[in-house]
Amino acid sequence: MDIAQLRYFVAVCEERSFTRAAQRCQVVQSALSTQVAKLEREHRTQLLERSNRGVAMTPAGEQLLARARRILAEVDEAVAEMVALRGSLTGVLRVGVINVVGQSAPRVDEALAAFHERHPAVEIRIHDPGSFGIIAGLRAGELDVGIVGLYAAEVPGEFAHHLISEHDFVAVVHRGHPLADRASVTPAELAAAGPAVELRAASGLRHYVDAAFDRLGVRRQVAFDVATTDEQIRYAALGMGFALVPTSATEPGQLRQQVAVLPVTGLAARHPVALVHRRPAPTSPAARALIAEILDRV
Repeated sequence: MDIAQLRYFVAVCEERSFTRAAQRCQVVQSALSTQVAKLEREHRTQLLERSNRGVAMTPAGEQLLARARRILAEVDEAVAEMVALRGSLTGVLRVGVINVVGQSAPRVDEALAAFHERHPAVEIRIHDPGSFGIIAGLRAGELDVGIVGLYAAEVPGEFAHHLISEHDFVAVVHRGHPLADRASVTPAELAAAGPAVELRAASGLRHYVDAAFDRLGVRRQVAFDVATTDEQIRYAALGMGFALVPTSATEPGQLRQQVAVLPVTGLAARHPVALVHRRPAPTSPAARALIAEILDRV
């Protein structure tokens, strides 16, 4: 197999389009299509199903995609290691980062900025599929480093876990909410007063909130599933329901003036922010350098 063929194949699978894949790989579409077809022909295996609606992988294509990603990652790391021997870092660094990091762990952002200043030739790609999605991405070789909202007990043993910070939960409600004037609230009172605005199920924050309500035997109605704590607060400010967010997410701001922030008693849950990576360390020199940059600030 030719490395270029594998790059083209992976691009088509991820973009679900020959046109977008060619743009991403900076080649003409006919050349990319020819190389992918050659890959299929040489190995007598159909990898992709083509139709007017787009491109889909066959079972053989799905199997090759996982291995092709690992092969290309190894090639990129080998190139980066050779460059590193010359005293500089290059390549692509794929980092999974949950959305609350800027609020809950500003040192991570500081580390990313410092890393970029020291190694400007490294392309940093930030992804946020949620904490559990980040773990899956690390396992599949799609990510190099992860910043997640999980404690060590929720992280598989194949990964190292470095706790960066922890935060209590607070309730955020519209100023016209029935509980807005309370000094504090309980989970049962929140659930009885109206629906909740929650983060998506893939997030560590949602995991801990769900577990806390389950332990208490309290059922709540979820009105919205959203992607960020800012969206939780925005919908709470519109009167759509209550939101449970880390204390760090309620720093002063325009939206925060439209809501009441209430301590929650009896929740028995906190939200962590942690650095995770493969044990003992990623093979990528850039990933190892970023990890060191972050840990130096913790």
